[in-house]
Amino acid sequence: MKKITQEAFDAFKIRVINKCMKDIKENGANNNDFEFHPTLYLKAFNKTNKEIPLPGQLFNDEKGKEICCNVIKEMIILSESPMMCFITEGYQARLNKKDVDINNLPRPSQLPEDQRDVVLFMCFESYNLPQYFISFIKTYNKDTDIWSLKPHPRINEINNSDDPNSSVEGRFANFYSN
Repeated sequence: MKKITQEAFDAFKIRVINKCMKDIKENGANNNDFEFHPTLYLKAFNKTNKEIPLPGQLFNDEKGKEICCNVIKEMIILSESPMMCFITEGYQARLNKKDVDINNLPRPSQLPEDQRDVVLFMCFESYNLPQYFISFIKTYNKDTDIWSLKPHPRINEINNSDDPNSSVEGRFANFYSN
């Protein structure tokens, strides 16, 4: 794979973020059930951006998630993509740190709506540049009947950390390692 520049990586990030903002404006207006489905964005060998929706059923259990990760890795290899972005939407618990039992954390999806946020998480990766991730809190305004995204204040601080080795860990990250 040909090395990419930081400028090309940044342009890719902006295109993907703008696409998501456009989607939420167009599809989220007057639709309080609108959600982002897991999606992979690739810059393919022919220099075109590819948007690949991933089947939601693969995210229902551990075996499906493992299959999805392997499929993503194969798509990156087959498309000769030097950069990619994995996007997913999920819940994040709103918990008071002093009331949290670290050994008994609740699943955010099982909490009432007033105790969780809907979060859109984007993990950008390149085979030769540092990983970049950004998260948005997704909110629905009942008065205007419109969804909006605002940058998540805590998780986005990690991109600005002084540690050059800071990265997202987990199953759906680090696709270019190994």
